[in-house]
Amino acid sequence: MATLAGTLYCVDRLQHVYEYTEGTWNDIANPDLRPYRINDMRVVNGELFGIGNDQMIFLWKANTWVPITEEKKSLYLYDIADWGANGHIISGEAGFLAILKDRALHRIELPTNADITCVLPLSAERVLVTGWDATAMFVGLNEVVSIDAGARELNFLNAVRWDSKVLIAAEDEILVLKGDTVETFATERAALLSTIGERLWRQGADGIAYLDPGKEWVPMPLSADV
Repeated sequence: MATLAGTLYCVDRLQHVYEYTEGTWNDIANPDLRPYRINDMRVVNGELFGIGNDQMIFLWKANTWVPITEEKKSLYLYDIADWGANGHIISGEAGFLAILKDRALHRIELPTNADITCVLPLSAERVLVTGWDATAMFVGLNEVVSIDAGARELNFLNAVRWDSKVLIAAEDEILVLKGDTVETFATERAALLSTIGERLWRQGADGIAYLDPGKEWVPMPLSADV
């Protein structure tokens, strides 16, 4: 799911997009893109992107998906972010990292075959890359620097900026970036971190909770009629 201009969107396995309005999900009439599949959506600079499992990237325009890459290889994509003048940076399975320019993906070689689940630009020169098997690296256009994860073996799932910190969801804990190492920030389980304003949200096997700066975690009970 993704939020664009105050509206919540989600996508199903057939690339159909749904818009949440007036308390219900409404199916937007859009064409079937099979055999392609969109795994997730990201909002980047006010535009809604779909990332797929065929090394394909789509842009949502006028209620339809417009392909912006030409590659059609069997490769699952995880994340996309704006890296300023460098272009959009894309991550995927099996150590895949690339910059998107002119409808082509220009690969950056990494010293790992782990799935790269998140890209978080920190500056015009450096991106934080995280992934499976406790993978964390600083990536520049001409260098890759590994981050010391200690004896950790679990997957690093995504990273966010919050309260002047860079935090990483690491399944059984939340980590904080300290130079070229990571330390435990919280022992709560986290499969996904996100921020809204000054508030940090975590999603894990024990549910959802939020944290305000200087406060304690507040769990959010959820109920669903399924």
